Amino acid sequence: EAVAVKDSVAGATSAVAAGIPTHGNLQFVAPDERDERRAALELVGVTALVTSWSGAARLLGVGVPVTPQDCVA
Repeated sequence: EAVAVKDSVAGATSAVAAGIPTHGNLQFVAPDERDERRAALELVGVTALVTSWSGAARLLGVGVPVTPQDCVA
């Protein structure tokens, strides 16, 4: 089993095309670019979006439950 966590559209596109469940991470995306990147990642098929590596860990069940601050609504 695998899951990919990607911040780039190209990386997410590749992972989704390979059939790997893919989450988007917006942590390293500039705040003024996040809405556009979020939309692009959703368009290529990411299954969830987070704003930090700790959010990704929580989403994967490592650590404490996901908090609203970790995810993009």
